[in-house]
Amino acid sequence: MKSVVSKVLGWIFYPLFAILFIFELYRTALMVYSDYTYFYGLAIGMAVYFIVGLFMKKNKVWMQTFSHELTHTLVGMLFFRKIHSFTAGEGEGVITHSAQKVRFGSLMISLSPYFLPIFTIFLLLLRLIIDPECLFGYDIAVGITYAFHLSCFRAQTGSYQTDLQKHGLAFSYLVIVTFHALVTSIVLMSIDTNLWPALKIYAVNCYNDVAWLINAVSALF
Repeated sequence: MKSVVSKVLGWIFYPLFAILFIFELYRTALMVYSDYTYFYGLAIGMAVYFIVGLFMKKNKVWMQTFSHELTHTLVGMLFFRKIHSFTAGEGEGVITHSAQKVRFGSLMISLSPYFLPIFTIFLLLLRLIIDPECLFGYDIAVGITYAFHLSCFRAQTGSYQTDLQKHGLAFSYLVIVTFHALVTSIVLMSIDTNLWPALKIYAVNCYNDVAWLINAVSALF
């Protein structure tokens, strides 16, 4: 019964979050378009990865698998799961961790590799202490890691994944799209303002947009 209620609530709230986060991504895209010079480093880094990636085919699959399982592991630790094992082979990996009854935690642990660029987030955390004169080169590194994440997403996201099957394919794709829109906005905004200011601005924008919608709907009655 508890699982059914959780699924129903998920199908009610996640579509609303998806609409909100996709709208915020549109707002972010407008910001990038108006100040595109700030994103040259990011764009160059992404181009560098896709060019260099052509010569890394022998290790590319293993690197993607390692990143996938590492993301499961780190997010599992954030939800206070005890990690029992971690393995990453070429195209195949697995982690085992303790189980809990919190569905949200299980959902995030399962699906996080499909929307969370852990190496990019790590670099953005450190970006605040980087000398402003070095930011262009640093953003190239950020772009390389984000392009790597996109390549992982492209290679690993599919209906064959047990991570997605476990929570239902349609619901899993809904969650992935929702959080991908959120994370993409945060990454782009962080290039303009750094991670912590970006999170604050994003939260304020979401609050203001939801408040505006509520007021607009209330005015109809």
